Amino acid sequence: MNKDLHSPLNRNPLSEDQQHNPRISIFIRFEPQMKNKGVLEKILADRVKEEEAELLNQYPEEMVKPVIKKVHNVIKGIKNESDESIAIFVCPVSEKVIYFTYNSYLSEFNKSHPLRPLKLTE
Repeated sequence: MNKDLHSPLNRNPLSEDQQHNPRISIFIRFEPQMKNKGVLEKILADRVKEEEAELLNQYPEEMVKPVIKKVHNVIKGIKNESDESIAIFVCPVSEKVIYFTYNSYLSEFNKSHPLRPLKLTE
């Protein structure tokens, strides 16, 4: 079985350096008190502080600072006016905020049906 490691299915579009840069992923399930802007800001600030501490344990400060600055800019623009959960993804080259409706059924389903890696056929 000769697997082509350079096939399009096995390629990561990021360079080797970018694959190992610090990145932040924050998921916040909606709770009614998040409608209060102060509460939402505190939740976001607390989560960013946790992520920053974790990154500083893994990366030098000069690599972490740009990502933390970027995540602070991202959270300034977050408003939760539609009762949705929030996912925030930040890395040195991009950022993304996704609003979604949390589904507890899917959470329970995923516990009993974990994702399995795709099997590539030849």
